[in-house]
Amino acid sequence: MRDVAAPDSDSPTVQMFNRQNWIIVGPDFRNAWLGAEETDIVDAVEFARQLPNANPERVAIFGGSNGGRLSLMAAIMAPRSVGCVVAGSPFMTNPVLFFEGDPTQPPWSTASARARAWMSAARQRLRPIVSRSAEASSLSRQDFLRAHSVEENAERIQARVLLLTSRADEQVPHEFVQGLIDRLRVAGNPAEVLTVDQSLHGFYWGRDGDFGARAGRGERTAGQLEEEALVRDRALTFLNQCLEG
Repeated sequence: MRDVAAPDSDSPTVQMFNRQNWIIVGPDFRNAWLGAEETDIVDAVEFARQLPNANPERVAIFGGSNGGRLSLMAAIMAPRSVGCVVAGSPFMTNPVLFFEGDPTQPPWSTASARARAWMSAARQRLRPIVSRSAEASSLSRQDFLRAHSVEENAERIQARVLLLTSRADEQVPHEFVQGLIDRLRVAGNPAEVLTVDQSLHGFYWGRDGDFGARAGRGERTAGQLEEEALVRDRALTFLNQCLEG
């Protein structure tokens, strides 16, 4: 949830969470990329489980984009501590595909031109950072990327999972989450998936303003607002079932 999780957040999703009878923890994390930030989220989960009045057997994580990836990684790294995960457009769930995938082959080639341009720029920006992390490990680059891949480790996820994706997302296209969906189902995890058609990246938070994926795109359409409301309702239903069922 990170910086959007303040009690006075302008996110309708956060406001919805704050109306529930839940303990809410909004952790920050180090900007390490495939490293310390994953440990930070696991530490936050273990901290939350020990809070007064917390039920350590009923823990859910909600995250979007890189937060969605980290939520899923926490379920991999601490399978006995995380009961359910809602991940909105989880970023880079397959680092090998992200960094080494052929842009002329699916799923790169099937993504929109805008999506390919954004992801190519992100790949160039993140490649030296991740390469340094790989060099500092005792693993080969390929093994390092696989070790931090949600998709490669999907069989270790015991939590119930809800994935929120959008076919209009230009930063995490639905096509780039499909591999994870397939791996979860092969592993026997009946992950739920809600895919909308019109909403841009960040739709799961429902925040207003001219920033991020919405910069220069104008007001949200009626259809996009309807999709955001649908996503919030589905996430709330899912979390209530996980935490109280």
